[in-house]
Amino acid sequence: ALSKGTSHISATLGSISSANATFQVTPAKVVSIEVIPNNISFAKGNSYQFKATGIYTDHSEADITEQVTWSSSNPKIASVENTFGSAGLVNTTNIGSTNITAKLSDTVSGSSVLNVTPALLRYIMITPSYAGIEKGYTKQFSAIGTYSDQSTKDLTEDVTWFSSNPSSVVIENTPGKKGLAFASELGEPDITVFYDHHTQSSYTPVTVTESGIVNITISLSSISKTKGSTHQFKATGKFENGAEIDFTELVTWSSSNPTVVSISNVDDERGLATALSVGSSKISVDYNSISSSIDFEVTPEILASIKTEP
Repeated sequence: ALSKGTSHISATLGSISSANATFQVTPAKVVSIEVIPNNISFAKGNSYQFKATGIYTDHSEADITEQVTWSSSNPKIASVENTFGSAGLVNTTNIGSTNITAKLSDTVSGSSVLNVTPALLRYIMITPSYAGIEKGYTKQFSAIGTYSDQSTKDLTEDVTWFSSNPSSVVIENTPGKKGLAFASELGEPDITVFYDHHTQSSYTPVTVTESGIVNITISLSSISKTKGSTHQFKATGKFENGAEIDFTELVTWSSSNPTVVSISNVDDERGLATALSVGSSKISVDYNSISSSIDFEVTPEILASIKTEP
C-alpha cells in the first residue's frame, strides 16, 4: 500500500481473468509515541518543553505534541500543561521522580521519566551595592544567592571574598567574619565574591571617602515638575576638609508621599524620581545616620497642543 484510496485487484492467466477484488487503503495510524526528552534530569524551579512524536503504521513520524493528552504521575513533583500552545510544558516544583505521559488513546501512549534535582544557583548579589565607606571605618557585606526555584540563601560564609585594591579596602575571609571590609585609603576598588571553585561570581564597586562627612545636599537640575515627568536628583556629600563627592549612588533615597512621587534605589538609577500625581512630597536621603531632604511639588500636566479636525 503506497497511499490511501481504493484499488481493484484482478489476476489474468492467458485468456482467463478473475473477478475484480476491491482493495481499500486507509490512512496510516499512530501505533506508538515517543516522548522527548526521555529519562532526563532537570533542576527544581525550572520549566521544560516536552514533545510527543507519533510513529505511524507506514513508519513515518510526526509531531503530535498538541494532539495528545499530557499527564504527570506525581503532580507534586512536576506538573504538565495541556493548554493549546503550551501543551507538554513541564513545571518542576519538588525534588523526586515522575513519569510524564503523552496519551493519544487507551491503547496508544508514551512516557518519559523525569528526575527533578535540587535547585541550581542562578546568581549572587552582594549587598549593599555601590557602597561607600569612610576612611578608617568598616562595613559588613553580604552575599545572597538566588536559585532556580526563586529561593534565596545567605552565602556570606560560603563564598570567597576579594578586593581589587587591598591597599584601599581589605576584606575578611576568616570564618565568622567573612565579608567585613576595612577602608584604609581613598579609592574605588571592586569587591568580588567567588563560589564553588569560581563557577559563580559577583562584584560591586566601593567608594572610600574622606572621614568626617559634614552634610549631604540634594539638587535637581530639571525645572518642569509636571505629572508624568521624570527627574534625576543628585546627592553631594561635603567633608570637613571642604571636599565634595557625588553620593547619588551611595545614599538611600525615599519619598514621603510615594503616591505623588516615586524614587528609585535600583543600582545605576538611584535618585531617579517619577511624578505620579499632583501634590507635594519630601525627597530624602540617608547615609550612615546623616540625612537630608528637599521639598518637591508635582504640578498638573500642561496642555502641549490642540489638534483640530475638519
